[in-house]
Amino acid sequence: MVNNFHFSFQQFFESKINDATNPREQRISKDLWEAFSLISKKLKKELDTTHSLYPHYSTHDFMHSENIILSVENLLSKEQWNDFFVLDAWMFLCCAYIHDIGMIVYYDELLTDWDSKEFQNYLRACTISNDKSMRIAAEHMLSENIDIKNISPLVIRREVMLLAADFYRDKHTKRIREKAEEILKNFFSEVIELYGIPNNILEKLSDISAMHGGTFELMVSNLNKSDMLLGMIYHPRFVAALLRIGDLCDFDDNRFSLQWLMTNGGLTKTNLVHYFKHQFVRYKLISPKEISVIVNVDSKKIDKEIENLELLEKG
Repeated sequence: MVNNFHFSFQQFFESKINDATNPREQRISKDLWEAFSLISKKLKKELDTTHSLYPHYSTHDFMHSENIILSVENLLSKEQWNDFFVLDAWMFLCCAYIHDIGMIVYYDELLTDWDSKEFQNYLRACTISNDKSMRIAAEHMLSENIDIKNISPLVIRREVMLLAADFYRDKHTKRIREKAEEILKNFFSEVIELYGIPNNILEKLSDISAMHGGTFELMVSNLNKSDMLLGMIYHPRFVAALLRIGDLCDFDDNRFSLQWLMTNGGLTKTNLVHYFKHQFVRYKLISPKEISVIVNVDSKKIDKEIENLELLEKG
């Protein structure tokens, strides 16, 4: 029998604010919830920009962050909510919004990186890629003899997108602290001043967020079991583990934006595999007792549709 119990992080903070017997804990809980509300509003706008460079990937906008939070809410039992530390809750909520910030790429950054030795080496590596689209795109970018008049500017635009997206996607966890400071530093100064949050909060949030793409051993070696903030204890490894679980649980069939796919040239055959992986999810249950999923992969359907699928790139 499915347990219909559901308790949200908003309800958790409301209970901490309304039911606290300690005035200091009540004030901190109120400040933290208000601070998160400001942080999430700021990041919603920033994360929307990921659509422009990754329209052919599963979405990593604010809805992905909210789905991570919802998944973890479904995982927690009444007893676990009772034992939840307020700072663990706050750090997790912030990290749910920050963890993919490394996928944000501004024009000036791409312009600089494109001519770098690292990117040029990456392009040369792509010329032997198993992905035909990536291989041709890299050959076009590196060729000095290419007749640009015979290639549509729209094709070049798409090829730049494919190469840049792949380049930054593989290193997005390493870019979290850099992008967090670039995007949020001034904003966090206001939050810090308003709510008395320590100046090193971005560093702490970035370190936890970066672990969503690392190994378990790396998480254990890079994060402390316990730490303190505002004179209260929280648990960095525990927060990172929640983030990883929530991230993995966002596998429903709505992870791809059909509108963004159609307006940006469709999927590559490589990404088509990931598209169908989500499309064939037939059952999903996340509860305190279990995480259960049934994926019914129809290989014949894939073979039949792969050449005619409107979402597949043309050419």
